Amino acid sequence: VRTHCPVVEFGLVGHRMHAVDERVRVDQIGRLKSVYTRILSDFFA
Repeated sequence: VRTHCPVVEFGLVGHRMHAVDERVRVDQIGRLKSVYTRILSDFFA
């Protein structure tokens, strides 16, 4: 995709990302879901 248009990486960060024992706090997932929902709602509005 990046060869055809600008790309932005967005998501949770931390020292456990992409590790065998990858994990995040549940409240972080809820906040991230809210952001993704807003982005998609605005995009398809």
